[in-house]
Formats: sequence, C-alpha cells, structure tokens
Amino acid sequence: MGNPKLVLLDEPAAGVNSTLIGEVAKWLLELCDSGINFLVINHDLELITRICNVVTVIANGTHLTTGSYEEATSDPRVKDAYLGLAA
Repeated sequence: MGNPKLVLLDEPAAGVNSTLIGEVAKWLLELCDSGINFLVINHDLELITRICNVVTVIANGTHLTTGSYEEATSDPRVKDAYLGLAA
C-alpha cells in the first residue's frame, strides 16, 4: 500500500466477532495517529463511536447531516432513517 494519505474502508467490522471489534478500532486509531486518514462506510455504531471524529450520514443517496456522533445521531432525520425512531 505504500504510504497512503487516505484509505477507504467499507464495513471493516462486517463478520468480525463483537469481542474483536475493539481490536479493529485500536488498529484503525493507531493508523490514524501515524497520519493515515480513513473514510469508513459502516453500520456498526459501536465501531463508529470509537473511531470517528466526524460522522456524515447519508440515506437513500441524500446527505442528511455531518457532525460529531452525538450531533449526527440526535438529528431527527437520522433517528427516523437509521434508528427507527420517528422524528
């Protein structure tokens, strides 16, 4: 891979035993500390809360919001689209 500036990951925790997700998060954070940036597509909220400073939420091809995890998950459109909680 050389020295990438950006790595794209699609569902990096898919199929990973839940007890190992912490190891995946630790590995990704170590790589971030070394200067590598990541664009992560993921539905595992546990992993997202561990590794992401900025979260962008897209539903049906439409941008809903961008912000911290707390900001993103408090948006009524996100609650409706992903958390099953009507706004």
